[in-house]
Amino acid sequence: MSLTKRFLDRVEEEQRAKQEALLDLPGKVADTGELLRDLHIELEHSTERIAELEWQLAESNSWKSKLGDYFIGGFIGALMGFCLSLLMR
Repeated sequence: MSLTKRFLDRVEEEQRAKQEALLDLPGKVADTGELLRDLHIELEHSTERIAELEWQLAESNSWKSKLGDYFIGGFIGALMGFCLSLLMR
């Protein structure tokens, strides 16, 4: 008879644990909702940052940007050539 009583006590304990888990479920769902909302906000920020970086990359690879780089490089090269020609005399 004590074996049956222990079995019934164990079953009751399991039922209480399941009921408590079900009572905790709304709180867990609310926490999950907040987490999803935070993840959504972070995803939006990341998407905006990626778009901004893509625009900067396209801008830095444009022909206008390259033209400025070529002029600066040409000026520095000409200046170095002039200085070296003065030293070679």
